[in-house]
Amino acid sequence: MGGFGVWMYLLLFCSLYGASALQITSIFVPRTARSGDTVRLTCNFELNGDELYSLAWWKDDKMFYTFISKNEPPKAVYNAPGITVDLEASGLYEVILSHVDHRASGKLRCEVLAEFPSFEQDTMDANMTVIEEPLKGPSITGNENRSAYRVGDLLLLNCSSTFSYPPTTLSWDIDGHKVSQETVVMYPGEVDAEGRETSKSGLQMRLRREHFRQGVLVLRCISTILHMYRRSAQTTIIDADHIQSSPRESASTAGKWRGRLGLRRCRRLPVLAARLVLVYTACRKCLSAVSFSSSGAMAEVARLAVPSKDKRLSVPAAKVHSDGKGSSRGEREKGTITCRTRTAILEDYIILSKRRAVSICA
Repeated sequence: MGGFGVWMYLLLFCSLYGASALQITSIFVPRTARSGDTVRLTCNFELNGDELYSLAWWKDDKMFYTFISKNEPPKAVYNAPGITVDLEASGLYEVILSHVDHRASGKLRCEVLAEFPSFEQDTMDANMTVIEEPLKGPSITGNENRSAYRVGDLLLLNCSSTFSYPPTTLSWDIDGHKVSQETVVMYPGEVDAEGRETSKSGLQMRLRREHFRQGVLVLRCISTILHMYRRSAQTTIIDADHIQSSPRESASTAGKWRGRLGLRRCRRLPVLAARLVLVYTACRKCLSAVSFSSSGAMAEVARLAVPSKDKRLSVPAAKVHSDGKGSSRGEREKGTITCRTRTAILEDYIILSKRRAVSICA
């Protein structure tokens, strides 16, 4: 019974003592930052009856800031790669880092220590990544000496990104769709003296018909760093077979349009001829009062007024107006109407009109 009482006493003592010990309640460390940013670190704690001896900040295993209340001055900074403490702006609960670089990336830890007699200690940490972007976007190489490919050809391309921290992640897509990872080869990058790395990715893909859209394959290499950085490079692959077939398709299309236009013109010929006959009939009494600069125009109009057994018609392409004063206000048109049928190749009838009316038909 006595042993059980001792254990109960010890448990009660430890629980009461633990509840009153120095304790960190929260810290704030940004998960990501850009090289050159100002970073704010906070560490909140409760003394719970203890007296604070010191607060310290560490980056991995290197201490870079301390606050010891009994010292004069209480604040002190220490060298750590990539970290510059703004001593004036920093205090007990908050530390300001100015112009951080990628070397500040890692585990940042706040540590508090109580005075005698407890010497209670508590720590809390969080990770931070400082992004250092590449000096330029990614570049695609491998197709500089070749302008076109065919279905079945092996496409070999490389995409590379310059030094950055962390190294960029490279991915490929075709018209917005990611390519199969089976066609992608990752190459080891280079590392400089400050720990920044390059990235390089290769694409080895056998071209298929579905890769080309209207004879073109658009490939992109996308370079990313977490959610902080995204750039891309693009290259266009031409289908050589599509280039050769395009002129024939264009000629065929043009021939279809010419046929349609010719058919429309042929359908209008009887209408235009009938109108001209009506004009001639209405004005037959005054034809002698109308002079034409073209000696053959009168004969042409007279010929059209006579019914013809020939289905081929020639229609003047001129509209004649007269102001009754001997001056022309008509619009001059020159035209050629050609009608071709499948059974016969009709002649081209060309009437170049240049007429001048000197009186009005009554």
